[in-house]
Amino acid sequence: MNEIDRSSTDAALRERIPLSFQLLPKKLLSVLTGYLTQVSVPQRLVQAALRSFVRFYHVNVDEAARPLETFRSLNEFFTRDLRDGARPIGAGVVAPVDGAVSEFGSIDQGRLLQIKGLYYSAKELLSAPELGKQFESGFFITFYLSPPDYHHAHMPVSGELDRLIHVPGQLWPVNSRAVCSVPGLFVENERVVFPITTTRGPVALVMVGALNVGAIGTPLCDFRSNRPSDLFRRRGAHAINLPARRTLEKGERCGTFHLGSTVVLLFGKDMVQPSERLKPGPICLGENIGELLTG
Repeated sequence: MNEIDRSSTDAALRERIPLSFQLLPKKLLSVLTGYLTQVSVPQRLVQAALRSFVRFYHVNVDEAARPLETFRSLNEFFTRDLRDGARPIGAGVVAPVDGAVSEFGSIDQGRLLQIKGLYYSAKELLSAPELGKQFESGFFITFYLSPPDYHHAHMPVSGELDRLIHVPGQLWPVNSRAVCSVPGLFVENERVVFPITTTRGPVALVMVGALNVGAIGTPLCDFRSNRPSDLFRRRGAHAINLPARRTLEKGERCGTFHLGSTVVLLFGKDMVQPSERLKPGPICLGENIGELLTG
């Protein structure tokens, strides 16, 4: 598809999005959601809400490191830890999150598949042209996290980080309807990029925000996206330098969603051999998704 045809298709898709939803103050609503999930309310109300949430989404609370009755807010439960051994870290490259694989495949001329017929740019996703070039002919996997999923992101391989890249943006929902309707959804939404240097080549883990995702945080430094003050700040993509260059082991925690969203994982050219078991559908943190190729 040439650029003219792609632009026409994108415009036609956008016309199908209700104007009321396009004008919805999505960032404000997301900030408010983040606030409401952390606000202190009577414990009996928190527990009633959590029990309803667990029943509705069939959450396996036995995997949590703490009993349900010990959580003091919805956000505490959304960002819960898992008990030791609940997610064994497998061999090779592993899934960085619990969720579902929605798309995967080759990065063709710097483009990633969003959904059949819709593509987006690696350079725009990473918001760093020199970084995007490293993945022009690489491989990608997209993971969707739903509200009941474990909300932390972990390292898919061992590697080094010296900075993150925060890209402010929109907060469209990332459900299947939105993915099929909003062209370039993942490059429009707010995101945090983790550029990982490994002995085999470049890897990038991208945490993509979404409507009602209160924030994206990281244990690597004092950073949290989508703060109330961000509503009044106009800022482009910017680097967040870590206190020191960090070597993180495979399976180590690197980020947190304060509700579900999407992670896009990118590998450099001829760097990874995807597992034959990799397919669209549910996946758990630590499951093998491929092998790093030797030089």
